[in-house]
Amino acid sequence: MKGLLNIFPLVFFLSLFGLVGCVTTEQKAFDQNVSQEKELTTRIKIAIGLIKKGEAELALVQLQKALKIKPNAARVYEIMAVAFEQVDESREAKRHYKKMLSYGSEYTRGRANYAGFLIRQKDYKEAYKQLQKVVADIYYPSRARAFQQLGLCAKKLGKYDEIEHFYKRALKLDGNLTEILLALAEIRFENGDYAESQKYLDGYRAKVKPASAKALFLGIKLAVVFEDKGDEASYALALKNLYPRSKEYLEYIKTIKVQ
Repeated sequence: MKGLLNIFPLVFFLSLFGLVGCVTTEQKAFDQNVSQEKELTTRIKIAIGLIKKGEAELALVQLQKALKIKPNAARVYEIMAVAFEQVDESREAKRHYKKMLSYGSEYTRGRANYAGFLIRQKDYKEAYKQLQKVVADIYYPSRARAFQQLGLCAKKLGKYDEIEHFYKRALKLDGNLTEILLALAEIRFENGDYAESQKYLDGYRAKVKPASAKALFLGIKLAVVFEDKGDEASYALALKNLYPRSKEYLEYIKTIKVQ
């Protein structure tokens, strides 16, 4: 399930803005008598552009100036948290996320980003708590991802009876979450529901080409269960050709192939 961790990028919300501003651009932006609201918005955009270029420290300078304009701006504290995480200041990142929530308890996107940070910090208990509040916002456009994250947290916390529920909720909201299709296929296989496992695997393979090593190995195991020598050979050949040094192929050699 490690692959699921890759769905929580550090600055996924930053794509809402293009790269903004060098020093010259900033100077031009504030030469005139702009309103405080305009200056606040511009400094936020400049900071986001700097973070995307890996210049988090310069971004923090802009954000400090933004806080002087509006000290209770939840959005500014959110971006500051991202900047601090980028420079490996996790304690400061967490402190700023908490500041964000103190000023914007209804700021769902910020809370979701905080949950992603907590997952990267392996604080699954607190992430689970925050994500429950995120999915409660039925108008939040990324609820599917939040349910997916809840499934991951449930697994890490040993809440095995909840994992499938969260994954299925995510799929209902977004049928293109292919990693969930594979995760559900594995869960159903482990529970002995091979027909349902095959259904989820087929759904995954219809959307993902080439299939991952994990998916191909599951296909081999299902083919063995259903005594389908043709499918078994096809999956095994694909696994060997595409992922000859994968742990799945090594496991296949050690177990199924030697039987």
